[in-house]
Amino acid sequence: MTAIIKYRIIAKPAIWACLLLALWSSVLFNPLKAEQRINLYLPIVSALYPELANELQRSFSNAELTQIQVHNADFWHPYQQGVREGRVGIYFAQPHFAAWLITQHDFNPVFKLHGQLKYVLAARRSDTSIFEVSDLAGKRVCRESGLNLGTVWLNQVFGQHHLSSRSQEVHSAEQDMLAMNPDCDAFVLSERAYRRVNSAKMGKFIRLQQSPVYKHFAFVAHPDINQEVIKRVQSVLKNKSTKLRLKAYFNELSQWQNLLPINDGDYNHEDTELLRTYWQP
Repeated sequence: MTAIIKYRIIAKPAIWACLLLALWSSVLFNPLKAEQRINLYLPIVSALYPELANELQRSFSNAELTQIQVHNADFWHPYQQGVREGRVGIYFAQPHFAAWLITQHDFNPVFKLHGQLKYVLAARRSDTSIFEVSDLAGKRVCRESGLNLGTVWLNQVFGQHHLSSRSQEVHSAEQDMLAMNPDCDAFVLSERAYRRVNSAKMGKFIRLQQSPVYKHFAFVAHPDINQEVIKRVQSVLKNKSTKLRLKAYFNELSQWQNLLPINDGDYNHEDTELLRTYWQP
């Protein structure tokens, strides 16, 4: 009888210790639970649409996915640092960032935006000192901030032409072109944005160079995010009401506003090479 009592006294703390250890291990090593908060990060261009995050948040709330918290990026550093470190979350990312997250941090693909992405280096037609890329030596080229794909491509162009860069960060190259910003001698912006500017300012600008064709923006999710949550996120992004809310935003980025499944190898190490000059894996 005495032995049984001693066993119970000793065993109970040991059992509780085992249970606490198991609980702590599950927190440290298991994937995020379905009810845990998950941040969805929109890229810097989303700052031009301040209501976008609220509209997308409403879509997730209506689907009872209240743990998804949507964030606009009003400047590049925290967004880029999250990509570089593979911070937990869902990212709507340019192709080189999506490739980095998939290849360096094992992120899971969710959806990609239909179409392809291209960039244009343009100058004012009235500026008779600029006819080709080599004429930009010492000139001010306005680009959007951070290591966005247009900036990465611009740096490659300058390197190929052995030009010293005097690029200048602006909030929106498209808006600066429309305003005929005198502080900018040339501009880097997406092909789609250039077409909009050219339509509004017919004949005012010339193309100096056009980028290669890149893959488009993609949604990618951290590997610790519950697969059931990812499926529900996919369902929300594809439903009719969300499509209507995202239509104006996606229209700024692509001719087609629909989302497509991501195939194996769509965002690979080749795309990641664009960032290796700046980041190490």
